[in-house]
Amino acid sequence: MFLQGLSQELSLSFEKLFERVASETGLAKSQIRDLFEQKDVKPPITAKKPEPVKLKISINAYGNYEHPASNLLFNKEKKVFGKQIGDQILLLTEADLDVCRSYSFSWVLDRVALPESEDPDDNEELVE
Repeated sequence: MFLQGLSQELSLSFEKLFERVASETGLAKSQIRDLFEQKDVKPPITAKKPEPVKLKISINAYGNYEHPASNLLFNKEKKVFGKQIGDQILLLTEADLDVCRSYSFSWVLDRVALPESEDPDDNEELVE
């Protein structure tokens, strides 16, 4: 008789446990039972994919497609080709390429300034 009472008490405890796990995980009670019985059950995938970052690219005062946060300019192929400083378009420096990498921007290879000296001002060549 004791064992029969214990069996009923355990049965109720498991039922409460199943309900609690179901409410917290979104799994069905049958899936939870299968997990307790060590059956091969794959729980539903509930993780959301991260929202893509929306970048603002707009036409600046000079008619160029510009990323305002970095002043990088884009061509029609959506590749960075220079940096807008005032009315001047500069070749890309190594620092600009680091910014491109951080945003996963592609760039035009022949628009990269080759470092000629240690002075960073020497690397910024004007482009017309």
